[in-house]
Amino acid sequence: LLAGLFISLTASAVLLAEQVGAQTITYEETLFAAIVNLIINVASVSVAVFLLADSGWRIARNLTTRADHDPLTGLLNRGAFETQCNDLCAAAQKHHLPNMLIILDLDHFKSINDTFGHTTGDDVIVSTARTIQAIAPGNAILGRFGGEEMCIALPCSNASMAKLCAETARTAITTRAPRLKTSSGKAKVVTA
Repeated sequence: LLAGLFISLTASAVLLAEQVGAQTITYEETLFAAIVNLIINVASVSVAVFLLADSGWRIARNLTTRADHDPLTGLLNRGAFETQCNDLCAAAQKHHLPNMLIILDLDHFKSINDTFGHTTGDDVIVSTARTIQAIAPGNAILGRFGGEEMCIALPCSNASMAKLCAETARTAITTRAPRLKTSSGKAKVVTA
């Protein structure tokens, strides 16, 4: 668009220069050249401002995400989870709606870290997080509360819905967890 405008204004300036006749003026001396330069400068500044604003917005969003999410699992961290749950509870109280909270804890997780190392322990935590993301309802709030503890807040849910979700999570965690074997070949099953 700007290139087309520039070519059009340049052609107009050349015609104007020819019409002046005996008096020779260069393109740079025409009013059209000044207008074209002004338009190009304004457009350049506008693009630069837009790019800076867009970069600033992306940086701010990235910082917010980093501040609110656990870097290992991508789930909400404890502070952000508590904030969202407090908001959920306030809304539930106002509208008289039930909410449920499921707290998941991996069984004997310290022995996984001690036996297989922290990298494997991290793999188990990531697998658990992915599993609860896959099985939790779309409106659930998911968070890593600390270590191997994760939470699922269920808005507008009752006890039977929470029990079903918790049982589904427990079974899926065991099914989807990395297969671990000790040096003696004994299998270690991850349970919650």
